[in-house]
Amino acid sequence: MLRRKYGNVNLIGVNKKNFLNKDLQKLENHGLVLVAIGHPHQETLIYKKILKLAGVKIVLGIGGTLDYWTQRKKRAPRIFQIFGLEWLWRLIMQPDRIIRVYKSVVKFPVLGTMEIFLKIPFEKEKYEK
Repeated sequence: MLRRKYGNVNLIGVNKKNFLNKDLQKLENHGLVLVAIGHPHQETLIYKKILKLAGVKIVLGIGGTLDYWTQRKKRAPRIFQIFGLEWLWRLIMQPDRIIRVYKSVVKFPVLGTMEIFLKIPFEKEKYEK
């Protein structure tokens, strides 16, 4: 699906269950790496391994975005998209995501604002495990 849509794109697929150092070597010298293995696994992998690879300039953790690009999952109804509320649609459809949504929609912006304007440092150590 992605190759048909975007043409000359080099796709390297790796299953997160058997991700090994040899798989990391496949990613070297690719300017852009998209990691879609879900939160928090992709952030840990990016921070601890991928950022250290030679030739990798941009790394994006895209989570479930790949499911929508490949049309494995349907997007929210158009009205949710227009108002930027796709996250709310996903929460309605997957209520077990409530803690994750709270952290990204409420907690993260509050902590970021506190760090920027009030100079209260973000406790990075909690998230490096």
